[in-house]
Amino acid sequence: MTILSSFLMVGERVFHLFLMSVAGFILGRARLLDERGAYGLNNVLLYVGLPCMLLSAFQKAPEDGGLSNFFLATLLAAAIHVISILIAHLTIHHENRQQETVFRLAASMCNCGFMAMPLQSSLLGSIGVFYGSAYSMVFNLFSWTYALTMMSGSRKGFSVRRLILNPGIMGVIVSLTLYLLHVRLPSLLLTPVTYLGELTITLPMLIIGYQLSQVNFSFVLKRSGFWISAALRLLVFPALALGLCILLRMDRTLLLTMVIAASTPAAAVINMFALRFNGDSKLASSTVAVSTVLSCLTIPLMVGLAMALVP
Repeated sequence: MTILSSFLMVGERVFHLFLMSVAGFILGRARLLDERGAYGLNNVLLYVGLPCMLLSAFQKAPEDGGLSNFFLATLLAAAIHVISILIAHLTIHHENRQQETVFRLAASMCNCGFMAMPLQSSLLGSIGVFYGSAYSMVFNLFSWTYALTMMSGSRKGFSVRRLILNPGIMGVIVSLTLYLLHVRLPSLLLTPVTYLGELTITLPMLIIGYQLSQVNFSFVLKRSGFWISAALRLLVFPALALGLCILLRMDRTLLLTMVIAASTPAAAVINMFALRFNGDSKLASSTVAVSTVLSCLTIPLMVGLAMALVP
């Protein structure tokens, strides 16, 4: 498969996802969806859709080699996060501390849950979500420790209880426990769980569309810090993930899962923390939104490259 054909195939899947965001954009512009409504949709997604999708994926995960690949994905995700944080700190500098924090976090923290899982599911099926949940779990650990500390300026916002009870972490713990104990849900329960898990395909796009309807693009595009951050987030770090996967001779499914996760745009949690700790929330929301738009081109490019190099 050539790079062009891979790019077009992945691009089509990404385009389908972003077409869904048009509905959220229109609802936002027409004021039929507001900040409170988007917040409610996000809670449904976080506390219902994501845990159900994880539970469904772990129920369908393979027995042979599945667990070893899951832990390998966890270790690699941790390595990618650490390297990304170090590079972001070395390359992104700004006289304004709040803006520097936003750009560093936008470079190092990716939206590997809500943006990656729909594409992992579309391209790779439930096994993609199974491996992708390892990356998402590591992301949540770094979000509620490193990112929270950076945005708050101290450890005052950190809580072990809040970290453990995070839906992304708890969803993996519960699902992995059932997987290890070989507990299989009856179809009477698994069917509605699967349906609720499919909310993670549509709801993120509606929320993203609404966020895009509220953004002033020129506000962030004029800032050099954004372009450095976006280049790292969307091109350099996905290439780093691809290189590490090839070096470790990972199987194709696991490699693509990792590259998809690493290719996603800046994480929405950056804006959430900025609002909570009186950071530059306007810059944070704009950076996340514009990064998301640019990823329409960069995700197909990076994942297509991975598919072409590892047929």
